[in-house]
Amino acid sequence: MTAADVTAGYDLVIAAAWLPVHPDPVRWRDGAGNTARVLRATVALHGGAWIAPTTDPPRDPELLDGLWLHPVPLDQVASDDYLHGHCAGTLAPLYHDAGLVPRYRPRWRTAYREVNRRVAIAVGRAAAPGATVWIHDYHLQLVPGLLRRRRPDLRMGFFLHSPFPSAERFATQPHRDALLASLCAADLIGFQHTRAADNFATAVDRLGAATTARPLTGVFPTSVDVAAIESLAGRADIRDGALQVRADLGAPDTVMLAIGTPEQAESSHRLLEAYAELLAERRIDPSRTTLVYVAVCGDDASHLRCDRQRLDRLIAQINGVYGRLGQPAVHYVHRELSLPALVPLYLAADVMLALPLQDGMNLAAKEYLAARADDTGRLVLSEFSGAAAELPEADLVNPYDIDAVKAAIIAATQAPARSGDIAAMRHRMRRHDAAAWARGFLSALSEAADTERGRRSIGVAR
Repeated sequence: MTAADVTAGYDLVIAAAWLPVHPDPVRWRDGAGNTARVLRATVALHGGAWIAPTTDPPRDPELLDGLWLHPVPLDQVASDDYLHGHCAGTLAPLYHDAGLVPRYRPRWRTAYREVNRRVAIAVGRAAAPGATVWIHDYHLQLVPGLLRRRRPDLRMGFFLHSPFPSAERFATQPHRDALLASLCAADLIGFQHTRAADNFATAVDRLGAATTARPLTGVFPTSVDVAAIESLAGRADIRDGALQVRADLGAPDTVMLAIGTPEQAESSHRLLEAYAELLAERRIDPSRTTLVYVAVCGDDASHLRCDRQRLDRLIAQINGVYGRLGQPAVHYVHRELSLPALVPLYLAADVMLALPLQDGMNLAAKEYLAARADDTGRLVLSEFSGAAAELPEADLVNPYDIDAVKAAIIAATQAPARSGDIAAMRHRMRRHDAAAWARGFLSALSEAADTERGRRSIGVAR
């Protein structure tokens, strides 16, 4: 390690695929399920740095509410090949394993390696001696290995927000050995649920011949800022906004809400097709029940190419057949929504439909529950969502079974959930909120790094 390797000396550094700010003017991004909401307060508390690639005009590090922002500049071609190409076209379909076929391009893979290299260099220069580095998601899987060679002194954790695929599916990845070897350079790898952790362990056992390293792993389900959401939900203007939402929807008897991301495109289509069948079977009356579908394509999801044509066409078909003039059967929102804009929707919705085919964690489902301070509402949740293990009182359903999905929707519209069930889930979330998640991971990382250093000092291979 040379003097050039340490220029800023931050004790905590976050490495992610996006900056948590809008560039001009510099202000927080605040879209649906944005992981930045979970992380930024923790980093700011430590006076830490957030490092991420960006195509924004080059600028010096900036301080925003105690958090230093370090952009790693990319040109548009590199960004397209990295984000829209390898991350969205190759890795997202591989990891989410929801009927999508990964596409492989040598140019994309080269861009992925180069961006990971640049981020590793930036982190190595910014981190103080012995600093803690927390690397996020599949976009930066090569950073641990690259960084370990440059800065062996660092405490390094990697967290996968997405699911980890089965060993058989992961084996199809052309550069699987490089990915596994790099991930195994971290002191701790965190997953959303035990299924992902088990899949990773199996992949290392079966495919990890290129490395003798066996990193410590753990399950750390992400959460939301419950206190902040409860505070918003209690504001008079927010509650008035919820009443206005229902009025704007035509004052239906039942409002249902679904929030989808580009990774969950197939899940969204299945949900909408199930809803269309219910309308066709006259089991749902569109004059009395309405669905609000929010398509997220900003903030965390902005790195993915949003192919809206199929979704747009399906919603247009549903509205063309079952909607009325001025009263669509599906109200379609396709724009970035801040948390203050989402909370009125959460309050207005009698039912939340969170039915991904595969998901790391469904933060929107948790945000919905956090907003329901009166313990009302009903959550229909995919049993394949990471949130299902923490929220067993929800209406759990197999999203691959369209008849089961339809039955769950009908049941949710006919009777409210028991308030005790909602209260139990909300109580559990208060005890394990976003701050507790971050503290838990960082504490486990510190212990893991100390254990690893002890092994190194006595020459024990991990």
